[in-house]
Amino acid sequence: GMYDDVWNEIKGEKDMAKRLSRRGKAFFSSFTKWIDMMNLVRSLSIGDNPSFKEKFRQLVRQMVNPMIKEIDQLKKEGSVRKEVDSSLAAHILIGMAEYGAQLSIHEGRSAEKVISFITSILEYGVGPE
Repeated sequence: GMYDDVWNEIKGEKDMAKRLSRRGKAFFSSFTKWIDMMNLVRSLSIGDNPSFKEKFRQLVRQMVNPMIKEIDQLKKEGSVRKEVDSSLAAHILIGMAEYGAQLSIHEGRSAEKVISFITSILEYGVGPE
């Protein structure tokens, strides 16, 4: 897949926050390479052509599937609650990452800041202290 080398490198990292942060960095650094294609396919998938719809679904799966595996693994390790829906969580995380990367690239927000914010949401939520 798109990130095989990165995934393999991250597998050995035991700390969940570090693992997510490294994953985020990899995602951000490759974002500019694939986002134009992604947006093109996304816009084409809105039309009536079923093959564009399928192509878009495939691209989404390519991004989401490794995340689902990762979340399942984190559930086994006890870092993520058992009742969490891995697929839903993966899709939402990819959305956060995609729009976070967008903000970082086009609005000049630091990638570090965006990634650490996403990580802190995962670890502590956004509620009151």
